[in-house]
Amino acid sequence: MKLDGFDIQEQLGTGGMATVYRARQISLDREVAIKVFAPRFEPTPEDREQFQNEARVAARLKHPGLVQVYDAIFTHEMYCFVMELINGYTVGAWSERKGHLAENQVLDIADCVAAALDYAWVQHGIIHCDIKPDNLMVDSDGTVKILDLGLCKTAQALIHQRPEEESQIYGTPQYLSPEQAIGQTDLDCRTDIYSLGATMYHLATGQLLFPGHDDTEVTDLQVRSRAPNPGTVNPSLSPAFCSLVEKMLCKDRDRRQKDWHEVRTDIGAVRMGLPLPSGNPVPGASTVESAPPPAPPQQPKVQGNRRVRVQTAPGRKQPFFRPKTPAAPVVAGELSGMPRTATLAPPSGSGRGLRYAAIGILVAIVAAGMAANISNRRRVARETARQKAVEEINALVAGVEQEPANSPAFDAAVDSLEQMRSRFTALGPEIDVAQKQVIETRQAAERAQLKKRFDSLVSEALAIARTGNYEKALAMLFGGDDAAEFAAERERAKESIQEVRRAKEAEERRQEEERRSQEEAAAAARAAEQAAGIATQLMDAFESSGIGYATSLLDDLEVRFPSAFSAPGDCATLRDLFRGAKAARERFEGAFRPDSTMTLTLRNGASFRGKLLRFDRTADDLVFLTGVNGIDISRTLSLKELAPKEILSRLGDGDDIGTRFVRVQLIRRYDLPVNSNYYLDDQCRGFPARIRAAALGR
Repeated sequence: MKLDGFDIQEQLGTGGMATVYRARQISLDREVAIKVFAPRFEPTPEDREQFQNEARVAARLKHPGLVQVYDAIFTHEMYCFVMELINGYTVGAWSERKGHLAENQVLDIADCVAAALDYAWVQHGIIHCDIKPDNLMVDSDGTVKILDLGLCKTAQALIHQRPEEESQIYGTPQYLSPEQAIGQTDLDCRTDIYSLGATMYHLATGQLLFPGHDDTEVTDLQVRSRAPNPGTVNPSLSPAFCSLVEKMLCKDRDRRQKDWHEVRTDIGAVRMGLPLPSGNPVPGASTVESAPPPAPPQQPKVQGNRRVRVQTAPGRKQPFFRPKTPAAPVVAGELSGMPRTATLAPPSGSGRGLRYAAIGILVAIVAAGMAANISNRRRVARETARQKAVEEINALVAGVEQEPANSPAFDAAVDSLEQMRSRFTALGPEIDVAQKQVIETRQAAERAQLKKRFDSLVSEALAIARTGNYEKALAMLFGGDDAAEFAAERERAKESIQEVRRAKEAEERRQEEERRSQEEAAAAARAAEQAAGIATQLMDAFESSGIGYATSLLDDLEVRFPSAFSAPGDCATLRDLFRGAKAARERFEGAFRPDSTMTLTLRNGASFRGKLLRFDRTADDLVFLTGVNGIDISRTLSLKELAPKEILSRLGDGDDIGTRFVRVQLIRRYDLPVNSNYYLDDQCRGFPARIRAAALGR
């Protein structure tokens, strides 16, 4: 394949409607994907206008979750889109490789798809109509992107369905919503919500909704039947996830989530194991069977003074409850088994030494406890001071987060952190990190300020571009001292200006074509009116003065008004009829040449032979010289005396409009027999109404 401005490198894939190529766009030196649609029939102007309108819509869709359309190209041989090239794999291929995906992976994919479709619906009123794993791609950095959003109607228009195919439903049956299946046309975002629900079911279970059926059966099953609950197919799925899929697959769209915001809110709730904020699905209303009601949450079991984990569902766990630890003893008298106070008896007898020893031991224990208590208090004080210092550091970092780039708060925060370094030498690493965060915050604020000015510059440049001054708009983008900043954003803005230029030029071409079309239509109307007047004039001349005068008038009018006779119509028909009739009449009369010896069959069956002296056209008589008993005598025969075949054979078998006109005249003038009136009607085909009536005498 060849396409001006592109270096086609390889074919990436092909399908029923399109072929995708990898290519390099020479003007911008970038890799792109080119999707080429092959129309079945010659495109009409309406096809081209619809394709271009939908291409403009597709090009306006800019979202991280959508494959970007750069350009649309239309020729007599092909329709094609130039799109962003995605180096990655489809979610369908990923799921097929793994068997099925984990619940959290399916939720991540669904959230990305919902965010992109929410943008398309809210900002542009567009729905996809064919959400499925094979239309979702994961690029090299893990971003999920939707293929073909904004192109579905375009692709359908390019098929040029034959009349017997006009009832064909667009979409993939296993992911088709019931309203699509029955052919409704007033579709909205809830159609794509159903298709995403079917996609999530497939990814989470590794199974289609209705496996083992052909497309026609699946389309009917989407409307009338039910599939197993996803939790039945894959017991590791949480009840909240199953409820989400069940609600998205409700057959009545009024029972699904009302929009993508509700879908994304429900996805967030499922991540946290909470009930759906949009409400639980109505039992029996979904394409999947309802799940049994979840068991009530179990209370944590208590073993002594310790709480333990409790399993509530396969694969889902309640938070771990930490045991409450009793306060540590801080008074020496609270040691195990010892009362808070003790009464010591005075020593007596032989046990005096032992008593004094016990007293000494007790005093030592009390002293050690007091020393430990003092050490503990000092440690707590140090930790408290350190914690306060860390909080102060964090407060300094947080205090500059919302400051503008030129705020003195950044320098003040750096100075304060440096002063804290001398007071808290142990916090040196934390202070270094905090100072780096302050500096990075300042740099981010400066960049945000530059970005704000740049965005304002882009808006102004686009406004100038819409006035038609594209060179000035580009000079604003690339002519300043800071042209190196935001290089990628400037290239995108440049592309936007080029899009504005292309759109404006396309609109100017459309207006010029419309003006030219109107002028041509007006000229055609004037020509038609003029031709109608000339045709009326010729038929009046024919009826009043005969074909001879009408033919003379025709010659004059054709010289004066050639355009009236150049197109098909009554004028051209009358010209062919009058001139053809004149030639046919001359051919007929030329068959009766004077001085020729002729043998004729008469209407009564007799034969006559003689030398023709002259043809009296006024009386339609033939004057012959014939021999009777050796004597030449003159004899006159009327054309009416001749057999019909003698008359019609002289005219010939020609089927042009002029010959047929003369043939009808001869039949009626000489009362020649015909098989039926249908023969005369057939001979008059193509005659203008007034000429036909005159020829048939009606």
